[in-house]
Amino acid sequence: MDLNYVSVHAIDRLGRNLLDILMTLQHFDDHGIKLKVENLGIESLVDGKPNPAFKLIVSVLANIAEMERNTMLERQREGIDIAKAKGMYKGRVRGWRHCKKVFDFSNAFFYILPTFFRDYSQTLFIPLT
Repeated sequence: MDLNYVSVHAIDRLGRNLLDILMTLQHFDDHGIKLKVENLGIESLVDGKPNPAFKLIVSVLANIAEMERNTMLERQREGIDIAKAKGMYKGRVRGWRHCKKVFDFSNAFFYILPTFFRDYSQTLFIPLT
């Protein structure tokens, strides 16, 4: 599969933290893949050359996204602690649920990117070689 264009709704969809997002962007740059961030309306490559404004904006927003995620996890942990103190939180059910889809990742390393298409979310598996 020859991939040359990726579109995401927001920059925080590319990773869980700043380093993850920046590594993904570097991979795209190294392979000449153009990235468009829909909610900003900007692209990583302009006429095949890196867009310096894109890198600046994305770096700042990726840092903010990481801060938001950390704040959300901290609030979640506080809520769980309060629920445990009240005896209302039991935790997740141990074990696993059967899934109809079976993916074989034994021979390849995949990066999973959420993509948006016609008002529903799907997952795009991109092989990194």
